[in-house]
Amino acid sequence: MRYLLVLGLLSGCFDGGTSVRERPLAGTQWQAEVSGVECYILAGFPDTTHYTAGLGCQLNDGSIGLQVEAGTYGTYEGYMATTALESSCPASEVTIMETSSYRNTGTTLTLENSTGVIVFTRVYPDGSSGGTVPFGCFDSAGIFTPRPVQPL
Repeated sequence: MRYLLVLGLLSGCFDGGTSVRERPLAGTQWQAEVSGVECYILAGFPDTTHYTAGLGCQLNDGSIGLQVEAGTYGTYEGYMATTALESSCPASEVTIMETSSYRNTGTTLTLENSTGVIVFTRVYPDGSSGGTVPFGCFDSAGIFTPRPVQPL
């Protein structure tokens, strides 16, 4: 099954993101390049309580595969808590609840937790779809298996 590529969306804030330390995330979209491979991590916040995130990578045949996750989030005093509600990976391979420290400068978004640091750059999509890509899941060896997005 193929879907229209939509940049991932993340969103939500406990205090509405009103402090200087916590710039609002609602309505923003972000991208980080994965070093050494043809992959990007995508994140977006469509409103103040929901997010989507994705890993888009070039496959051996030159096409793109997209692993996606969507859920809810909240921020408070420099921390972001996320709860995944649906994913294109099986529930056994998804971190359902996670807390990360974060910093949003307006042009970069930095997330840090026990697994590492990701620095995103803000992107401003022009509204074009960029085509269609299959949703699925990348295993630890980088092999992509097409799968629909399902509730966790």
